[in-house]
Amino acid sequence: MRIELTELSLNEYNRLAGNEMTPEEAARYLTEDITIRTFYELLCGLYKGEGLTERLAEGYHSACPDIPADSVRRRIRNWASGKNLPSGRDDIFLISFILGLNEEQASLLLGSVSDYGIHYRDGKELSLAYCLRTRQSYEKAQKLMQSLPPVPVSDPVSDNYLQNAVRTEVIKNDFSDVYTDEEFMRLYTLHLQDFGAFHLKAYDYFNKYFRLLTLPDHGLDMEEDLLDGRYSIEKISSLYFDMNLPSTRSRKGYTLVQKLIRKYWPNATSLKNIQARREPVTRKLLLLLYVITENVTDEEYDELDEEYLTPKERFEEHWWRLNLIMDDCGMNPLDPRNAFDWLILYAVSSAEDSMSSRMESVMAALF
Repeated sequence: MRIELTELSLNEYNRLAGNEMTPEEAARYLTEDITIRTFYELLCGLYKGEGLTERLAEGYHSACPDIPADSVRRRIRNWASGKNLPSGRDDIFLISFILGLNEEQASLLLGSVSDYGIHYRDGKELSLAYCLRTRQSYEKAQKLMQSLPPVPVSDPVSDNYLQNAVRTEVIKNDFSDVYTDEEFMRLYTLHLQDFGAFHLKAYDYFNKYFRLLTLPDHGLDMEEDLLDGRYSIEKISSLYFDMNLPSTRSRKGYTLVQKLIRKYWPNATSLKNIQARREPVTRKLLLLLYVITENVTDEEYDELDEEYLTPKERFEEHWWRLNLIMDDCGMNPLDPRNAFDWLILYAVSSAEDSMSSRMESVMAALF
């Protein structure tokens, strides 16, 4: 797994690895000093040509002639100013084709506006990834998708589906060296029964962590909160995920950083839907679960328990472990210039307090 940091990102990484800020100082830094990476900044970094806005406008006009030119230019201006983001994954794929991005760059761009990069178990996204890899046009990609056999409908709620479904990395590996339409069609037909929109690997991690949270703390008298000897989801939500967040849903008067951190914060309803496989596991939830559970594993020995490790070495180990999980789930690596990622990294940099209590302290100061 390769992770490249720009100079600004490396500065943030080193600041976090130094472990010198109090929670109050961290909250103040997040609110006043950090330079948040924007979608348009990432786009400019990925596109090495000239005239980015003109290229986008021309590409949209060619691919979507029914959209008025004024509307397209306004949309691009809004992206550049940070007023809003592209409306969906189809938009990101179109931008990738227009700018001539490769498969890896398109996946990074997707992950910057959603929880996941390219989802290789989704037949449509697999086809688009293949066309990006082979430098085919957006029009050719549309024709290829129209020629593909329909994907059978699967039931992600079925336990049998979860146990027997092929994981995304298998399909991704099988298609990684495909460069001809004939070979693509052969493998696509072979894997037809394996496609699905449900993100299996992320759910595997969710299940592992979430089971730990259902077990009651025997030091607390909370029998009324137990269901079959385990905490209810409502109790888990209030006990572990509240983290000093204001109870009101209103975000009036929030700073940009407060909005970014609060957005899509898991609650009891979303946890129920994810557990029932009605909603995908979010990147924010996985990162929070790592912090809340202290990344407890079933192994008896963990190198992080060794006293000889320096705070910086512990931080580096957490950095790589978190990024391995993100990579395993098809999610973007941690970005020290992303407000929520910065908060997670601050939590894991703790040398004495638990990660969750450190994060709660920052949240209390931040909100």
